[in-house]
Amino acid sequence: MSSRLLVHFLGDMVDNNTETFDGIRGDGLCSLWAVLIGFCFRFGEQKIHFRQELVSEKKIQPNNIADILEILKSFCTFILENRTTLEDFNSSLKDESLHFKLWEIEYLIAQLKDTINTLQGDTHFKMLAVLLNISIHVYSTENKTTFIFGKNEHVIYIQTDGSHYSLLANQEDVDNYDFTSYWWTEQWRGHPLNTDGTCIYLPTLTK
Repeated sequence: MSSRLLVHFLGDMVDNNTETFDGIRGDGLCSLWAVLIGFCFRFGEQKIHFRQELVSEKKIQPNNIADILEILKSFCTFILENRTTLEDFNSSLKDESLHFKLWEIEYLIAQLKDTINTLQGDTHFKMLAVLLNISIHVYSTENKTTFIFGKNEHVIYIQTDGSHYSLLANQEDVDNYDFTSYWWTEQWRGHPLNTDGTCIYLPTLTK
């Protein structure tokens, strides 16, 4: 059974008290962080490879969340520049759960071109499923429904309450994950409770 991952922050930044926060940063891009950290939990950071050759000749080796946003933007640009062959592209994916519509691509790229405060819709989940060659299962706590993006044996599980996305993990995932790893550290970089690296991350599982 998978449970929601929470993180305890300890240290002087919280007046020597323990404060509990969600394991996924709530900076408006929590849906991206949930997928990225979820991938790292299940498959390891060394296996992160965005299949950008599907949509762009320009390859970006992502080092931060801004790079991943650029990859998504390239995906949108590819579809908009090849809109006459969109049906063929969708067919090549051989998975109806990953089919794209022009209006949703236009909606997403409009968000990506602005100063991003949050990402709305689910188009980026389909893109990430294609680019990472995974299946993303998103459980809604509002209507008790799981939305599946991609039919793939490599699955990550996240959940949402309608506004925030968090990671679902099991104890084995937690025990095997290196919480000093690059993407976990990158996720919390600049967080107000992580000034000068004074906070210690102690992940716990809670149902």
